[in-house]
Amino acid sequence: MPGPMLWMRRIPDVVALLEHSESKMIDRRTLQALLGLKKTEAWALMRRWGAKPVGTSLGVERDVLIHALRSHSRLKSSSRQGNWNE
Repeated sequence: MPGPMLWMRRIPDVVALLEHSESKMIDRRTLQALLGLKKTEAWALMRRWGAKPVGTSLGVERDVLIHALRSHSRLKSSSRQGNWNE
């Protein structure tokens, strides 16, 4: 997976796009494009976030993905802040 900082910087923009999306399920290709990931990286994140079969592919519910991205962003943000205070 690319260094988390590479795709984490995109989280606010990705969340904004997802909030306005009419799609209820987000597939691997979409997640890959939104976060700038490789195919295997997108699969790994999707599995971690509860991907479900959608036709011949996997998808993550949009609301679940938004929640996961926000949570991930908060965790990384708080750990970075903790490092500055040491």
